[in-house]
Amino acid sequence: MKIVEIIPNLHSGGAEKFVVDLINELSERGNECSLVTLFELSSDDFFYSFISKKVNKQSLGKKMGFDIKCLYRLYRYVKKEKPDVVHAHIGSITYLILVVLLYRKCDYYATIHSDAKLEAGGGIHKIIRKFLFKMNLVTPITISEESEKSFDLFYGRTGNLIPNGCSEYQPERIDSQHELRKDVDFLFVHVASIQPVKNQMTLLKAFKRLLDDGVRARLLLIGRNANEQIFNLLKPYFFDNIIYLGEQRNPRAFMSICDAFCLASLWEGMPISIIEAFSVGCIPITTPVGGCVNMIEDEVNGLLAEGTSVDAYYQVFKRFVKLESTQKEELSKNAVNTFEQKYSINITANKYIDLFANNHEFVN
Repeated sequence: MKIVEIIPNLHSGGAEKFVVDLINELSERGNECSLVTLFELSSDDFFYSFISKKVNKQSLGKKMGFDIKCLYRLYRYVKKEKPDVVHAHIGSITYLILVVLLYRKCDYYATIHSDAKLEAGGGIHKIIRKFLFKMNLVTPITISEESEKSFDLFYGRTGNLIPNGCSEYQPERIDSQHELRKDVDFLFVHVASIQPVKNQMTLLKAFKRLLDDGVRARLLLIGRNANEQIFNLLKPYFFDNIIYLGEQRNPRAFMSICDAFCLASLWEGMPISIIEAFSVGCIPITTPVGGCVNMIEDEVNGLLAEGTSVDAYYQVFKRFVKLESTQKEELSKNAVNTFEQKYSINITANKYIDLFANNHEFVN
């Protein structure tokens, strides 16, 4: 099967990580795979070095804003390569409009990585997406039950639900492990870019209340500073027990030495970060939003807060620290089992291949 995966860029992010893991897995199975980025692709891009050498790479030189020339470049590329499948993600979905209309010799797919309405945005992007999906020109793929509900509500039709997945963890040593765990009983980690939807201020305020109770704990913040205004509001909270580490190439290495993974988001699709936490047995503690409620069974493979407020997250922190060691061991074990049974990239790739094959006469 000849497959083209399209994404705006390979900067850090859950969708970007997923696309790289998926295309690597598809290429390992003997498919001819190409990764196309709308913007220029650089070896400095966060996930560039993770791309398999078996994967072809191409960029379309997109400019900022809606770039009409990029529509033509994508059409020309697909017409030349003649793939069986073109699969778009997040902001690249809009750029399918020309090639979908002019080249009908392949099947087109798009994965919705967040709430359908929020991801569609407004203006020309919203109009094009509605046209592509309502006219059945592009096959939609959703990533969780909540994602599917949002798609049905916004577009008036169902998608094809395929949960996200990620690759197996390759162990990596953290040289500062001893220092990070020094003088604390609990080590927590948060992995997400600094932006409003991730609700980091709520997380830090709740954690500060936990420290004020006398709990010996430390919180590591990992992720890109994507919003300077929010970051400046968070900085006064940074000290010995709340440490901002910035972007890290393998956040799972830090997850593997932590007791729990924290996410206080106001909205999520299906966070790759939770799947990564599952894979190393780092117990997720999240707000009950988006796909989080489909992934986490409270006090079975993680903990769910009752809401997105500071008090709600403080209360779930308190529940975690009061757990017996045997309870935490069971949660960690169940987290790993959840990954192996539901969210391994091998399982996800199987479902994508089945979907592609059912829509076309392929020889797998």
